[in-house]
Amino acid sequence: MTDRTVAPASSLQGELQLPGDKSMSHRALLLALISDEPVVISNLATSEDVASTLRAIQVLGATVDLLDDAGTKVRVHGVGLRGIRGGTDAEPCVVDCGNAGTLARLLPGILVGQEGVFELVGDASLSRRPMGRVVEPLEAMGATIHASATGTLPVRVTGGAELATGHFELAIASAQVQSCLLLAGLFCSDALAVEVPRRVRDHTEIMLQRAGVSVRRAGLVSTIMPATSLQLPDTVLPADPSSAAPMILAATLLHDSLLRLPGVLANPARTGFVEQLERMGARIGILQRSREAGEQVIDYEVQSDVINRAPFAHSDVPRMIDELPLLALAAQFCKGETRIRGAAELRVKESDRITGTVLALRAIGINTEELEDGIIVRGSGQRPEGGAIHTEGDHRLAMLGGIAGLVSRRGVTVHDAACVDVSFPGFFDVLDALAVR
Repeated sequence: MTDRTVAPASSLQGELQLPGDKSMSHRALLLALISDEPVVISNLATSEDVASTLRAIQVLGATVDLLDDAGTKVRVHGVGLRGIRGGTDAEPCVVDCGNAGTLARLLPGILVGQEGVFELVGDASLSRRPMGRVVEPLEAMGATIHASATGTLPVRVTGGAELATGHFELAIASAQVQSCLLLAGLFCSDALAVEVPRRVRDHTEIMLQRAGVSVRRAGLVSTIMPATSLQLPDTVLPADPSSAAPMILAATLLHDSLLRLPGVLANPARTGFVEQLERMGARIGILQRSREAGEQVIDYEVQSDVINRAPFAHSDVPRMIDELPLLALAAQFCKGETRIRGAAELRVKESDRITGTVLALRAIGINTEELEDGIIVRGSGQRPEGGAIHTEGDHRLAMLGGIAGLVSRRGVTVHDAACVDVSFPGFFDVLDALAVR
């Protein structure tokens, strides 16, 4: 395991070109796999999770050309909408999803429309995460799909079954589950409508529309028509807002900071963290707005300022689910009690992020309390003392530790820091480059 010690900083200065959005990278690769013609994808995330998806589409028949040394630009030669070929019951086509939850949950929606048998496996962490949330609705549609006895990976899919159409209501607000069903809708005989209880990110719908598929959203319902083929255009991916979030927080909290972050994805379903920080008093300026790959993109300029407690809406949780550990750290700099609720989904991420966040913050001197669905932070309004935290192999907790080190009094040692590569390779080196000490 790799440990990294992050020393305190006085400010954050500079301009940072962030990695491509991880959620969009997964989706672009999967749609390129089933496109009729080659697709060039630029600013592809180079995280371990996206590398798992890149390997997976090659196992399923795609050919990938690397167009730059960094691996951020690729040309994918897909196999067409129904061109994937699986194995047999005795020898299924095995797809290793690594630690990529998005891959494991979206891919079954494509495989149910193919010929043959497939088995999805993953690493120890992914193999603990619930898969029933996609298996059960696909079974209800008529797909032949089975998870393990514990409702986790491995998942076996036998493609080719006739899929039911109609209106499906999801019990949880999950973009991954919704996307899986929409992808399965490509292979239905008529329209398929998927309703979510709260708004979720709509990258899948936007990307499918760009690929020529008839899909529309009305309120909380997304409806997709079956397709005979699709073609994703060449795609340039915006920067990942979940990678921008820790930098925005550090620049907000560190005196005299000035940080520019160009080309950050600003999908309304992904801006909850920025909006919450602004309600708390953060100075997050917008230098320019544009569009890329059908999505809104913003050039941010962040300056430091004092933040204060602000109301936290449970309905905003899906819009900042990955950033909630960072929000808990921000609450230390607000005097009084901050309650983050409605976040039970954090317990089924790469780790139990509620417990992990509480233990990490306590370890560096922050007064926190664990709730079943969230965290209470009793902020002092001052820098935390510092210390050492354990990531539990979770990349979001590694990022939390890195930012905590910058804003602490005496630094933070992050144990098992290498797990940050799951989403943001080079994260700690970036902190060192931007930090003024």
